[in-house]
Amino acid sequence: MTVSTISNRWAPWRRAQLGLHALPRFLTFLAALGLLSAGLSGCGGGAEKPTWKRGEVAPPEIAPKVEMPPSRATPSSGGSGELQLPIGYPTGPDHYLGEGLSPAPYTAAQIREACPPGRMNRFKMTRPEGKFITVQRFVETTEDGAKIQAVIGRRNWDDPRRDPPTQSEELIRTWTELQSHSSYPADQTKISRDRVRVEAGEYDCWKIQVEEGLTTTYYWFAVHLAGPPVLTEVFRGQDRLLTMELVAITMN
Repeated sequence: MTVSTISNRWAPWRRAQLGLHALPRFLTFLAALGLLSAGLSGCGGGAEKPTWKRGEVAPPEIAPKVEMPPSRATPSSGGSGELQLPIGYPTGPDHYLGEGLSPAPYTAAQIREACPPGRMNRFKMTRPEGKFITVQRFVETTEDGAKIQAVIGRRNWDDPRRDPPTQSEELIRTWTELQSHSSYPADQTKISRDRVRVEAGEYDCWKIQVEEGLTTTYYWFAVHLAGPPVLTEVFRGQDRLLTMELVAITMN
């Protein structure tokens, strides 16, 4: 296992190393936590991608090896320009991290309070190329940050006997650093209120839609559960690259 400390912004080499050239900053954050590095290593490749649209499962005639789950992404209304915030969205000074950025849904203090030592987030991640389980556990915490153990799980999460975990590492992150990856360029962002069901349960969420070039990413951040999004979906044009949803949260 390795322990690494990084600054408040991810180094550009990390994005290149993981093949994430065209994916949003928050996915780079998840990759640095060890949650995406195995599952997204092929995103920058030139292989032909199957095509299916938002809200659809891939039709049989173009279905990839792994069938993606149904999409829950519906483009938010409203045009580009000034960011419009839904009623009730937090706008206190501790939610703003810089000029031109959207306010984060949680403060650093709220993330610290919600992520004590022993909190474990378990996700399942589906890409056309395969399925993965990823686990994130808060090992130690301080006023400033946390030591996080990240485990890349089995490629075949429908059959846990098939593959052992492929990667495990420990990382040190500040609370502000974790908060910063839910704040995006305001002119590329739309925020709305939504309710979504994932395997871990049903949540009232702030749905954040981020447009970066040809890539559109939807994040569902639970209103009353500070931490990573309970659901993430990534599209490049009409092609869906990733679905990642929360399976369970445990406190040990």
